[in-house]
Amino acid sequence: MAYFGKYDNGGDLIETAFMMQGLLTARQYFTRATPAEREIRDTVTTLWKGVEWDWYRQRPDSDFLYWHWSPNYGFYINHPLIGWNGSAIAYILAIASPTHGVPREPVA
Repeated sequence: MAYFGKYDNGGDLIETAFMMQGLLTARQYFTRATPAEREIRDTVTTLWKGVEWDWYRQRPDSDFLYWHWSPNYGFYINHPLIGWNGSAIAYILAIASPTHGVPREPVA
C-alpha cells in the first residue's frame, strides 16, 4: 500500500476512525440470529475494542489525538487533530471506546 511520504508508514487514526464508523454502522444492520451474522457482529466488536485510541494522545496528559504514528519514526509527523472537520469522528469514537477511551473534557 502506498503511503504519503517517508515518515507516514504506520497507523493513521483518521482512516481508522472512518473504517470503524463504517464497521459499527454495518454491525447494526446484521441483527439476525444466524451464525454468519453473529460472526460479523463479534468480529466488528473485537476490532472496535482493539483500537487503541488512547495511544494516539502521545502522552497521557495530551489534550489532542495525533493523526499518525510510525513504527520507525514514532509521532515524528506530530499532527494533532484539531477543529470541527473530519477529525471529529475520531474524537467521538475515542471518547465512546469501551476499552481505550480518552477524556471528553479537551473536546467539550
